[in-house]
Amino acid sequence: MRMSPGTYFGSQLQQRKTGGVYLTACRYEPNTVLPRHTHELPGFFLLVSGHHREINEHGELEQPVSQLLYHQQERPHKTFVGPGGMIGLNIAFDLDWLGSLELSAPPRDGLVLGRPRARQISTKLTARIQAGSPSELEDSALELLDLIYLCPRAEETRLPTWLRAVRAAIDTRFQESISLASLAREVAVHPVYLARAFRRFYGITLTDYLQQARVANAHRLILEGMAIGDAAIESGFCDQAYLSRIVRRKFDLKPSELNWFRSSKRQSLAAN
Repeated sequence: MRMSPGTYFGSQLQQRKTGGVYLTACRYEPNTVLPRHTHELPGFFLLVSGHHREINEHGELEQPVSQLLYHQQERPHKTFVGPGGMIGLNIAFDLDWLGSLELSAPPRDGLVLGRPRARQISTKLTARIQAGSPSELEDSALELLDLIYLCPRAEETRLPTWLRAVRAAIDTRFQESISLASLAREVAVHPVYLARAFRRFYGITLTDYLQQARVANAHRLILEGMAIGDAAIESGFCDQAYLSRIVRRKFDLKPSELNWFRSSKRQSLAAN
């Protein structure tokens, strides 16, 4: 049986398609056997909870919770769901999108990624099924791909000039619709390599750095008296709701607390 993009045996809980990435969260019933099948697109299966055992051409595999199992397109496998059922996140990659990034599907399926970095990225993708922007989802997917692809370029030992240029571009153009892929084209490096190099030299992902710049600018505008919705648009967010989600997720603040910052600033200025 051949599964088309975004189609899975489990009951769909959430689904998001953006650019070249399909994200589908599914619940699978206890003590069921998913018949031998293939997927039209390559991708990962993240086991969120439950028990998952797979049989593929390489043998039999028990997948641990919070680890990733890679499936190449058109490679057959059979799945056994344990007595407690399971919940999983399916992450599929469009072939044309991979081709635009000068990537091909990794050659071997059955690869399990259980390193902390893989779990962090998977958790981020799970949270962004509903709240993430298209560029955030694709950038997180690129970070995930970075864990299994060999970089097509030698690693620099010192901070490269082109990476300084990328950071400067974010600092000055954060209000614009920019992404990891577009910045990579500007400095003529591979997007996967840019994701790796930025995190390596600056200790933060490019997407998170861009968000921090936008939040900082929105915060400044709100303190100066601008309405939250206008500050969000001026800072590069698509709307006030998206800014609120980012602030709540990253800084554990409620939208009303942004207004509190503004009113507190006004009271402080009036007192002086």
